[in-house]
Amino acid sequence: MTRLTDTFRRIATPAALAIILLTSATSIAANPVLPFEVISVHADYHVIAWFAGHPDYECVEAFVEGPERIRAILSRHDQTQIDIFNYPGADAAPERDSRAGKIEFALTRDRLGAKLTLEMPDGKTLVLSYVAQTAPDPAYGGLTDPGTHALDGGLPAMFRKASSVSGPKSRVLIDGKTYPIPIDQKISKPPFFTGYSAFMSEGYESVFFRTFAERPAQTIPAHRVAFASGNAESGSAESGIESVILSPDRVTLRFKPPLRAPLELPDGETETSRFELSFSGEREPSLYGTVRASRKGDGITVRLLPEYPVWAKASRGMRYDIRVSGTDVSVKAAMDADRGL
Repeated sequence: MTRLTDTFRRIATPAALAIILLTSATSIAANPVLPFEVISVHADYHVIAWFAGHPDYECVEAFVEGPERIRAILSRHDQTQIDIFNYPGADAAPERDSRAGKIEFALTRDRLGAKLTLEMPDGKTLVLSYVAQTAPDPAYGGLTDPGTHALDGGLPAMFRKASSVSGPKSRVLIDGKTYPIPIDQKISKPPFFTGYSAFMSEGYESVFFRTFAERPAQTIPAHRVAFASGNAESGSAESGIESVILSPDRVTLRFKPPLRAPLELPDGETETSRFELSFSGEREPSLYGTVRASRKGDGITVRLLPEYPVWAKASRGMRYDIRVSGTDVSVKAAMDADRGL
């Protein structure tokens, strides 16, 4: 598994949900629709720790939006996960193991320490006592590598504004028994620096393009979509979707050139564009690649193929299959098994 600078993982607490399916220029203003189901969320704090010796679990983490809104994730050795929420009405993905439970998070004034306490599915109490080597630092920020967790669940993009690395005093207790946090061999450079496999971040932005079974296409508010119309006077002949705001003032998805509406593709044609996912304050996009839409009869396929970073290119491409039947439009999303263009 990949750690720090590449660290952290998985999906974020669903604070905002968008399902978009490109339509025509005339309808986009009133009813913009893309086959991407996107969860976007901001967490004030994110803490995560890997631990050794437990028969079932290897990792615990939490996304903290506030004391009354925390989502924790327990990861098993087989890379499956359990979501635990301490608030009602959580938008849990139906394909994930999710449940309600007690969760508390406390941060020390110097920002060097944190304590996460949660109720596990079997009723036992897990306590993560986190002690950092420094306060969270932007030098340790950046995009997170999700590793091998939930490889069939979609494309995650998680951005850390500032992070810290654990020292030797951090530990995980489950039902009173201590489980050690191992040295992170990838980031450690002995004898100059030794880092442990636990981290805390401030300002954690999460976007997740997730897979889902076939269902009717849905829409998002028009004000979140920027549409380009070809203009001969300005010298621009490009039209289509320019960008989608996934999280206001925080996360934007852009298409260069603007992406033509897949539903308007003539039979046998293909439309290709570049997509870029950018987080607030970034000079360059954190994640980018190719998006390709092709049509055959009433079937339309849209492929989202990351090119950067490397971990996304290797295993996080996505495929969206759109089916048109009269006025009905359905879509399903799965991981892309064939990266060949």
